[in-house]
Amino acid sequence: MKNNHKILAWVIFALLGIVWGSSFILIKKSLLAFSPVQVALGRVFITSIAFLPVVFRKLSRLKTKDLWFFVIIALAGNAIPAFLYALAETKIESGVAGLLNALTPIFTLLIGIWFFKHRKVPLTQKIGVLTGFLGAAMIILYHTGTDIKLSYWSLLIVFATALYGLSGNVVETHLKNRYDALSIAGIPFTFMLLPVAVLLLKTDVVHVLQTNPDALISSLALLVLSLVGTFMASVLFFKMLEISDAVFASSVSYIIPVVALFWGVMDNEHFSIWHVVSLCLILIGVYLIKRGSDGMHRKR
Repeated sequence: MKNNHKILAWVIFALLGIVWGSSFILIKKSLLAFSPVQVALGRVFITSIAFLPVVFRKLSRLKTKDLWFFVIIALAGNAIPAFLYALAETKIESGVAGLLNALTPIFTLLIGIWFFKHRKVPLTQKIGVLTGFLGAAMIILYHTGTDIKLSYWSLLIVFATALYGLSGNVVETHLKNRYDALSIAGIPFTFMLLPVAVLLLKTDVVHVLQTNPDALISSLALLVLSLVGTFMASVLFFKMLEISDAVFASSVSYIIPVVALFWGVMDNEHFSIWHVVSLCLILIGVYLIKRGSDGMHRKR
């Protein structure tokens, strides 16, 4: 990266860490009144409305051969994870969801190797992957204990991070050099606007807004989650992908779990030494992956 790009990338990196790290507590507050389906659909709908005016003209530049790549980003990078996180947080704490989100760069690397780059994995990165997954397994087992059903809810977050890894690789491999950050962030949401609006209206969302005593706080949380945590953050993320690479961009997961755990503690969620140990293992894994990636770039 050029020096000015490096500075901008690190500024975006810090902002995204704070914004996305706060998303998990906002999902939790949105669920006070709304169902997981309503939270996911509402999040996508509000974000789609926000994107529509700024990307409408860019739709004419969309090439037919790239259509399916944008569909993949719409589903794997936005719609499905939005539902998985909301569903998982009905059973697990927001801080734990944020901690597991740190697996994103690990899956970004693995999916990039398996499906996009087909290169050998340095020993450093192999150790990083194992260390990261060990940290994730530790926190999942700690929170589920003998209740195996709870582990399934945690695995929803793991699956969502794998989808994020897929989306990031699609952007870097197929779209990054042909479209600007705003197009990559916004076009997938415009695809989803109409079907999401129809599905949302088929729920009892209007009744919830009129009768649920927590509707106001949940609506405000969902609005901030959508406009700041999704709309603004999506633009920033794809801008970072545009001036860096997928592994660096996904390394924002260094900050996200720390911020998420902070908000969880502030909201009286359970916190123990095992959270710290798991967090350290995951972040060490991410660090080793990033270090291995940097080493390979220097050899080229």
